[in-house]
Order: sequence, then C-alpha cells, then structure tokens
Amino acid sequence: MNIINHKKEKGTILVLSMIFMIVLAGLSIMVLTVAGSDKKIAHSDQDYLLAKQSADAATASSVQKLVDTWNIGIAECAAAPCICTAGAPCVWDGSVFYGT
Repeated sequence: MNIINHKKEKGTILVLSMIFMIVLAGLSIMVLTVAGSDKKIAHSDQDYLLAKQSADAATASSVQKLVDTWNIGIAECAAAPCICTAGAPCVWDGSVFYGT
C-alpha cells in the first residue's frame, strides 16, 4: 500500500489551478469585450447603409416629382416658372421654388 504523507503537500496544484482560472477569466472577459465592439461596429455600418438608401430614395423621389410637376428636360420652358425675354433664352425663376 502506498501511504500519502500529508505533511509534504504544499498546495501547489491548488495555486496553479487558481492562476489558470484567473487567466481563463481574463481571456473570456477580453473576448466578450471584443465581440461587443464588433457588434457596435456592425450596427453602425448597418445604420449608415440604411440612411444612405433612404437618402437615395428621397432624392430619386424628389427628382421624379420635379420632372412630373415642371416637365424638366421634357419640354422647353416658355412660361412660368420661367422668365423669358426677347432675343434671349428663357431661364428658370428661382422665386417660384424659394418663395422670394
């Protein structure tokens, strides 16, 4: 039979296990922090793309509304909202749009 002498045990395994657990806890906290940062970056990129798509859609809608309302690029401007003078090309009157 092998009898273990308890007086010679110093708790080395316990100390090493505690150090290993502390290292693992630190690594897991670091991984969670990095994952949280990545999630924030991805969410920010998604918000940027959504805002850009919304702005593009609003611009396209506004251009189409101007084309439909004022026939921009379809017919020559010969009356309001244009100012026509004899011998000169007609020009758009900005006061119609800006209310001045």
